[in-house]
Amino acid sequence: MRNDREIAEATRPNTQTPTPQTPPQQTPLQPVLNHTRALRRRARSALAVFSTAWTLLAGAPLLAGALLLAGATPVVAAPSAPFSVQIIRGPSSHVALVELFTSEGCSSCPPADRWLSGLTQDKRLWRDIVPLAFHVDYWDQLGWRDRFSSAANTDRQRRLAAAGNANGVYTPGFFFDANEWRGFFRSAPLPSTHIASPGPLTISIGGDSAVVSYQGDAAANGASTTQATRAHLALLGFGISTNVQNGENGGHTLRHDFVVLASQQQPLNAGTAKFNLTLPPTAAGASRLALVSWITPDNDEQAIQAAGGWLTTKDTH
Repeated sequence: MRNDREIAEATRPNTQTPTPQTPPQQTPLQPVLNHTRALRRRARSALAVFSTAWTLLAGAPLLAGALLLAGATPVVAAPSAPFSVQIIRGPSSHVALVELFTSEGCSSCPPADRWLSGLTQDKRLWRDIVPLAFHVDYWDQLGWRDRFSSAANTDRQRRLAAAGNANGVYTPGFFFDANEWRGFFRSAPLPSTHIASPGPLTISIGGDSAVVSYQGDAAANGASTTQATRAHLALLGFGISTNVQNGENGGHTLRHDFVVLASQQQPLNAGTAKFNLTLPPTAAGASRLALVSWITPDNDEQAIQAAGGWLTTKDTH
């Protein structure tokens, strides 16, 4: 914003007499020289137009390189089909969700993150359990903004707590099959599931889309067979590192697995739900990806069935 002095200077009348400028005298050869210079300018303009047209026709990479050298940010289109065709088929027996609510801004969370990372080597992975790390956003105003946090993750934790399944909202917070699990704090093993076999859940991946199919028995865990159900889909990132600069973990490097990079849900119609798949920017640092899904009744977080598995992307296939 301009101040009063700048405005006064800009509006003050010019009282100085301009210095007269004497036009240069032309020599007898001056018209010829002027004509030659004009021809050169026209030639340079024509060359510039040709060069631009050739760059656009012969290859956008040349233009992108010029933009990068000039300091501009090129527009890069998202891959249309980032994932290879594959099918993730879960078992008929019940698969439990193991959910961790965590934050890079919480100094008590790294031990819980490391414990969850240990499940990558657990023989029960994808067969009996589907672990997920939901990064919440209520720590983001306390010195460090967690790039994986979201209000949706915080809302999920609050919904679980509001259902009477937790003694509050806190980090690190664990849930097993939508019920608060505090066994981590006393080094207890994960509980066993005692739900009858609800039938298999299948995720069919085809390039930029995924179809979740479930034709099992929703009543196996007490859900009504007439109640509407929803399919949830989450993209998980593994081997992700963050150098935390501020907050309670400032100066430390944190490593994450099972990070929920993106999640969505759709009504389950005739046993199927279709999702569009894209790679979010936060997936760039992941050494490995997985896709998981679970089925719940409407307005209920208790999963009827879940399934998950490793993803193969086009560039690593």
